Amino acid sequence: MTASSGMQNATRVVQTIEYLAEHGSGRIEDIADLLGVHKSSASRLLATLRTCGWVVSNPSRTRFTLGPRLVRIGQAALPEVQIERAIQLATDLRELTDETVHVSVPDPSSHQMVVVARVDSKDPLRVTQPVGSFDPLHSTAVGKVYLASLTPEELEREFEEMGTLDRYASQTITSKKRLLRDLELVRTRGYALNLGESRLGIAAAAVLLRFSEYGSVVALSITGPASRWTAEAIESAMPSVLKYVDQYRVRFDSDS
Repeated sequence: MTASSGMQNATRVVQTIEYLAEHGSGRIEDIADLLGVHKSSASRLLATLRTCGWVVSNPSRTRFTLGPRLVRIGQAALPEVQIERAIQLATDLRELTDETVHVSVPDPSSHQMVVVARVDSKDPLRVTQPVGSFDPLHSTAVGKVYLASLTPEELEREFEEMGTLDRYASQTITSKKRLLRDLELVRTRGYALNLGESRLGIAAAAVLLRFSEYGSVVALSITGPASRWTAEAIESAMPSVLKYVDQYRVRFDSDS
């Protein structure tokens, strides 16, 4: 095997895993179309990934999904103590607000936020997002609270990588100038809002937790149906949330 063919095979593995992560599942035909190869080549690739435990299939081996072994690999990408502490805080915020709390981290390769953990609301009417799903930076609370934490130089680089600010709902901010104004508000009040900017009927407020010893950040989004988690409800709850997060940071720093 030449170096170029080895690189091509590695790229195909990554493309296949990312496709299955985004779409939930895929057929041999889907992977063949994605990679631009014959079905037999796609079948051999999926068979290899299945042997490694990276994908699993239905009994007839016509549809494939990501395998549980990838969970361990994904968890290794983040310090265990970082996730444990973020989930602990997310659980406390769920109890404080009665809404679902998502834990997300920035993904430098896609310039999006990726959900790494979730603590569900106990209410039957709740909003949940799958672990492993991605969120745009400009239209979500977790994305905006992350952007607001960047230096001007870092923020400008993110804007260059994001390019066009796509519209996902009627309230999505698609203007860089307007987004910069919104980020200034985030810095002033200490949290970011998403009031129907990513999906109709969904509202969220996000705070940032910084892990200085790892040089990383985690965003926690309190998310609920807009009919209950209204702008007024968020405004009423967030002073207590911010106070609790500040107290948690003090405890966290003293334990570090």
